[in-house]
Amino acid sequence: MIRIFPAVFSGTLAAPSSVAHAQRLLFAAAVSNSPTAIHRIPMCGDIHTSIRCLEALGSTVEHSGAHTLIIHPFAKTRPVPRVDFDFERCATASRYALAIAAAYGFQADCTASESLVKRPLFPLAGRMALRGTTFTGFTFPLTMQGRLEGGEYDFDGTLSHGYVSSILLAAPILSSSSTVRIEPPVLMGGHIEMTLDVLAQFGIDVEIGEEEIAIPGRQVYLSPDNISVAGDWSLAALWLTAGALSQEQGGSIVCTDLPADSPQGYRNLTEMHSQLVTDFRDITVDARDYPELASLIAVVAAAKSGALHLSGVPQLRYKETDRLKTIAAILRDMGADMHETDDGFESDGTGHFDYPDDFFVDCQGDAHIAIAFALAAPTIKKPFVLDERAVDKIWPEFWDQYRALGGTFEAVEPKEEDISPHTA
Repeated sequence: MIRIFPAVFSGTLAAPSSVAHAQRLLFAAAVSNSPTAIHRIPMCGDIHTSIRCLEALGSTVEHSGAHTLIIHPFAKTRPVPRVDFDFERCATASRYALAIAAAYGFQADCTASESLVKRPLFPLAGRMALRGTTFTGFTFPLTMQGRLEGGEYDFDGTLSHGYVSSILLAAPILSSSSTVRIEPPVLMGGHIEMTLDVLAQFGIDVEIGEEEIAIPGRQVYLSPDNISVAGDWSLAALWLTAGALSQEQGGSIVCTDLPADSPQGYRNLTEMHSQLVTDFRDITVDARDYPELASLIAVVAAAKSGALHLSGVPQLRYKETDRLKTIAAILRDMGADMHETDDGFESDGTGHFDYPDDFFVDCQGDAHIAIAFALAAPTIKKPFVLDERAVDKIWPEFWDQYRALGGTFEAVEPKEEDISPHTA
């Protein structure tokens, strides 16, 4: 446990590598025609889970330095095998691994952590079940059998982009062509563009139309030999927002190593920052283009006792926690008048944001909740306590960066009632 104090952030941050981009590269490399060296790998919990999935499929993963992995693709010609997957808490690994395994007709026996069991799998598995695969259930643990077939795959654009990306990664391997249609509105469409970019880098032909994406079958992933993971705009945006919150006290954050042409989104934050840094009384935010900032915005609104009307992020209900419900509950316990809606947060600003000394922020193992509360430090008036281990899932070096950029915290002995089963 750590106690976090009010702080002013200032300095230059080299943007961390994108976990989302790295996972796409890892699975593409595993099904390619020859080894691929992937540089700037963020060695976090989700990446370790993805590596174990690749090894279960038969890939060999060779470490070359601290942040480079050489992925040796698994054999495609052996008899249809059985694989065992433990997806732990990583939803992305579960979706990609299931789709890839099904494309080759592998039987998969799958387990996962309690938090992942609660996240919906049916939007992907239900469509796969219409195209040649069978599932013993649509929650983990489960067994999947059969070979995935080409055909039409329709998705709801308001659900996770990970479902779409899973089929896009598997479709080129299938014996016949596939079409993917996404019903608008499409949330975080940039992540689907990221998947299409990875397919292009591995030599996969895709036809992008106005209403559908067509992917011919029987294609071969062609290794680019060497490729690097891009910087993560979503994590950088959290720090840029923390820097904006620090400006009145003389702070500022500059982020480097961010690709200007990235499809990730999160690049147009000026208007949102201008709303947050003022002594606002009432703001309306459509967060569909930057959902990972929604948590931080809610904490800042509570700390400033301002009314908030935030919408556009229904997918946050299906993260490591129901993030909308969890954050609203924590902020109410801290004295704010904060409530979750179907797709965001609502507060009339009438609450009194004041909490007991050493109040415990129970992030329930959700890294983004921990990061949001920590980066709200320029707006808080007194310390609070949280479990620092939650961030290891996506960014183990976060606390080193936090201290280097002005954050202040100290280790505390955990009270028994503050030990969360999600990170214990």
